[in-house]
Amino acid sequence: HLAPSKLKLFNGRLANADYRANIVADIAGNDLSHATGVVSVSRFNMLSPTGSYSLDSLRLRAGATPKGHYVMMSSDFGTGLLYGPFAYRSLTQLVENAIVKKMPGIVHLVPFRYRPVSGGRFSLAAEIHKSDWLRNFFNIPIQFSDTLHLKASVNAQGNTIDCELQAPKLFYGHRELRNVSALVETIDGRLHANASLRNMATERRGTDLQLDMWAGDNQLQTVLHFDNHASTQRLYGQLRSHVSFDETADGKANAVLGLQRSQFHVGDTVFEIRPSTLTYSKKHLAIDNFYVGSDNQSICLDGVVSTSPNDSITASLQHVNLPYILNLLNFHSVDFGGEASGFAHIKQIFDKPSLNS
Repeated sequence: HLAPSKLKLFNGRLANADYRANIVADIAGNDLSHATGVVSVSRFNMLSPTGSYSLDSLRLRAGATPKGHYVMMSSDFGTGLLYGPFAYRSLTQLVENAIVKKMPGIVHLVPFRYRPVSGGRFSLAAEIHKSDWLRNFFNIPIQFSDTLHLKASVNAQGNTIDCELQAPKLFYGHRELRNVSALVETIDGRLHANASLRNMATERRGTDLQLDMWAGDNQLQTVLHFDNHASTQRLYGQLRSHVSFDETADGKANAVLGLQRSQFHVGDTVFEIRPSTLTYSKKHLAIDNFYVGSDNQSICLDGVVSTSPNDSITASLQHVNLPYILNLLNFHSVDFGGEASGFAHIKQIFDKPSLNS
């Protein structure tokens, strides 16, 4: 029996819960990374002010081979195997190193850092068929309707990272997702990722999304394919872009998104996205000639927006079908009808957003 709040072991939502379990451990080793033996947990129960969680069985077996350490897991919610000459404290660092190695400039925008790891690599294989532990311990609103399969491997120097994930059906929040898959592999020194899913709108129809991505030499190239399979006003096409990471002259982190020429269809109408550039640094966004349009409809964006009231982005609209756009964005708080044409000026979106037309 354990009550973390009374012992002040940790803070937060889980600290206010009450825990009960039978634990049997037979382990030996100088530290956690070299520990061998078995830990068994049974009849685990967590009772908190917001709900309860129970687990019948969890068994961990750790051991060593000439090729490194291993940990085997079996439980109510799935099975898994982690193996290789790794240290537990460096597992996440190995993944960070693999990403930063391909895109050094990303450290200016996200809290990733490259830190040398002496030795170490790992491989992981897991099958997870229950997700209630993710909701209760990590507050992740996910539910598996079928088994999730995961395989991954990362080496110490960050030269390679390979991962494969498959989930036939799951719910995330109120969204039903099917045929979820992701494949990450290292090819010719660059990371290649291909991810796809179907976001269900009805039992039989959903929107297919597929993202193809290459990362290397501080560049991120992406192609997004989409198709909502609607019986009327079907939306399908692709969006091509590339992102680079660097610093501004005054040392601020900078991300430059270049939209490449792309096309998509809305019913029988073909829309074109013309080449344009969006540059972002902290509370500063510059848009250079963004354009999306067809023969008789278009949206143009140009300008700079920041915390200064003197900066603004100008939006130019020509015969834009507002109801369709708001429906695509799933925005129904206010109803608009008809078409919109004219100009609008957008200011201070990072603190006090304002829109003047």
